[in-house]
Amino acid sequence: MNFCKNPACANFGVPANIVKHTRRKGTELATTPGTAYSLVGVGKNRPALKCLLCEETFSLKSNLAVVEEYRRFARYLLPSEPASCPNAECANHAVPVSTANAYYRFGVTNAGTPRYRCKHCKRTFAVGGRATKKQRITHLNKTILLALTNKMPIRRIAKVTGLNAVTLYGKIDFLHRQCMAFAAARERELPTLARSRLYISVDRQDYMVNWSRDNDRRNIILRAVGSADNTTGYVFGMHLNFDPERDPVTIEQDAADVADQTLPYPHRKYARLWLASDYEEALQDAAKERSRKAAKAAKGPVSNALPDLIGDAYEAAGAREDSEVSELKDEDQKLPEKAGMQVREEYSLYGHFQFLKQQLAGVEKLRFFLDQDSGIRAACFAAFAEDIQQKRVDAFFVRIAKEMTVDKKRALVNRSLSEFKKTKAANDKLSDAAIEVLLMREAIAQAQAIGKWEDRWASHPLPTMLEPAKAMCWLTDLRREKPDYEEEHQARLFLKASLSAIDNFFQRIRRSINPLERPLLTASKGRRTWYGYNPYNPAMVGKLLDIYRVMHNFVEVTGKDKKTPAMRLGLVSKAYEPEDILYFEA
Repeated sequence: MNFCKNPACANFGVPANIVKHTRRKGTELATTPGTAYSLVGVGKNRPALKCLLCEETFSLKSNLAVVEEYRRFARYLLPSEPASCPNAECANHAVPVSTANAYYRFGVTNAGTPRYRCKHCKRTFAVGGRATKKQRITHLNKTILLALTNKMPIRRIAKVTGLNAVTLYGKIDFLHRQCMAFAAARERELPTLARSRLYISVDRQDYMVNWSRDNDRRNIILRAVGSADNTTGYVFGMHLNFDPERDPVTIEQDAADVADQTLPYPHRKYARLWLASDYEEALQDAAKERSRKAAKAAKGPVSNALPDLIGDAYEAAGAREDSEVSELKDEDQKLPEKAGMQVREEYSLYGHFQFLKQQLAGVEKLRFFLDQDSGIRAACFAAFAEDIQQKRVDAFFVRIAKEMTVDKKRALVNRSLSEFKKTKAANDKLSDAAIEVLLMREAIAQAQAIGKWEDRWASHPLPTMLEPAKAMCWLTDLRREKPDYEEEHQARLFLKASLSAIDNFFQRIRRSINPLERPLLTASKGRRTWYGYNPYNPAMVGKLLDIYRVMHNFVEVTGKDKKTPAMRLGLVSKAYEPEDILYFEA
């Protein structure tokens, strides 16, 4: 993961091989890609590399931690282990039932499930069977699934179904397992799916977890990164920065035993996980950012103009010790305390794009439209560096002014429509599509350099009510002597730049999953708030996101074509019913 992230640099995509550079008379620093790096420090625990070719500095990341996070996201795709003798002391314990001379058939169970007997220890066991074989009150499974994904609060579901909390949460665990098994059986085919182009929007969404003790009224704030195809609406991943499999007590103790906290972040055994000992330093970083914002506000009113918002994002990234880390902690937040641990956001981002790289291997061209975030950019470049150099992948920043009144949105849309008609009248032989390209080419020619890196941002000439004011920056322009694409090709790519699919999915989550809706504030002390229906267990957030992603991709029929996103993508040929998920058998 550790190489220069400047696409125009010869070090881009070339992992750093640190050698000692010395300045001698008549001798210049190394200029060979890969060795043209020097190790620098940007903080007590944050070593960084400086590219000696383009002078850019970037933080180091743990390759191991990235792999761990990728494997966590991709785990559901692994085929289930073949059935074998359940006796852990038996020589056939790991020997599949299909192995010759290891087992023999031993009839069926009352439910018709095949049984086998081990020839070594004589243990009898059943293989396979109905997905609901350990479920009771199965007729309520569909009711619970539809209620969960149609805005019914969990307490209301318990009241309507008559189930107690333990039984209901057990059912939600069952629904989650079924959804992931169902999705895995189909998404294992994604790497071989042949598509000429995909236009993928990437953004993040925050989720609040309620405090559960009156003597500690701090919230847990988690964030999920999602990627969706703008054409089909298919959501490839919705990955939360929370690992439910890690035990904080065990890991905190092991980290202390190996003195993990004394090492720089990228060299740690638990580099991807938030440890309690790191929280104090995170509070100090957050205080610096708040001071920066306060100092800026003291100079005068803060502008909400889109170029100023873009510039402020660059300024904030440059002020951080690690520009890729945007999560800020404060005294009103806490880490998960029981089962599961919070993951550092930058590693969730890196793991997410590694996951996309594997799943989208069969696509001819990929265009990523990224929310303006330096961490998202770095993670995308880390995964797709070789593809970017080969022009198989392009990436754009997209920034939208979302906080606008309806009247202002309408005024912008009407103004752009008037400009479109004016240009159309002056070029009456051109089609509407050609006029759009013409307007976009003019906007690109007037692009504005913003931020310390002087990235060039073009304003979209045709705003919509959903994206009323929008600016885009082409991040993967290699700036060779000859432009990568002709002007018309560039304009067409800029016109497609949008966060519409992932923003639409985020909105659907808020409207469809009651525990994940926008927080309903209640009276509280200070800034510490208790949020209406939000969950108390961080693991529940990830399960609900997984369940809804599967329902959205394979069950929910939307649009004029009356298809599911999976159908539009070409992954499946029909819309599925909830029963197909509930009774799915791997």
